[in-house]
Amino acid sequence: MAMIISSMTSTAIRGNNNYGAGVLSVASDPVARAFDGANKRVGKPLESTNVQVSAFGQIKSGFANLQTVGSGLSSLNKTSTDSDTISAAQSFIEAFNNTSNVISTNTKGTGNTGGVLSDNSNAVLAGYDLKRTLTSGSNTAELRKIGISVNSSGTLSLDTKALGSALTANSNAVKDTLAKVGNQVAQVSTKELNGNIGSAVNTLSTRAKDLAAQQNAASLLLAIQQSVTDVSRGASVGIAAYMKVLFTQMIG
Repeated sequence: MAMIISSMTSTAIRGNNNYGAGVLSVASDPVARAFDGANKRVGKPLESTNVQVSAFGQIKSGFANLQTVGSGLSSLNKTSTDSDTISAAQSFIEAFNNTSNVISTNTKGTGNTGGVLSDNSNAVLAGYDLKRTLTSGSNTAELRKIGISVNSSGTLSLDTKALGSALTANSNAVKDTLAKVGNQVAQVSTKELNGNIGSAVNTLSTRAKDLAAQQNAASLLLAIQQSVTDVSRGASVGIAAYMKVLFTQMIG
């Protein structure tokens, strides 16, 4: 009998030591493997969704800034000085180009690397809508007359000397052109913030929260399963050891 109990104790202790070394953790526990697998399956889509949320956050920030700058450009009037007009035009072009480049990078990518939003229609449509504000109607021709060129990439270039000459020749006409384009861009920015971009950010943010919750739940269940297994093996060692002491006392 003593030999049998000693063998039970030794076996239990070996099992517990193996568990502590990680041999019997996730790899040897089918329930733990299931929870670990669920955790990993959620990990990749969660990472992808967070990347998209970040990309849309950049685009949203660009449109918010463009909305403000465009509104400022649309408020130019006859009392605005030439210096104020040139400064407003420069700020507008900088904001426009930044937003256009952010959209292009995230939808078209750079070099051989595709954009993280290349398959997202909301982002692609936002870029199209922004570019169309410059190419619709007579905007391109009117902007060219005052020293602002629309590039093939959809960005803007400013010839400050040409703008200064246009202001000297007819400052009111220059301000009217800038105010019209600024107002159109501000309206498109508002539309995107409340529509395509705003909707995409909300949808992706909700998805990211749901996936994070799933991952946290899987991690928690895995931790619980491992703890339960640990306690169970620890208890078996304690019982076996107690039985050995008791039997020794009985025959002593």
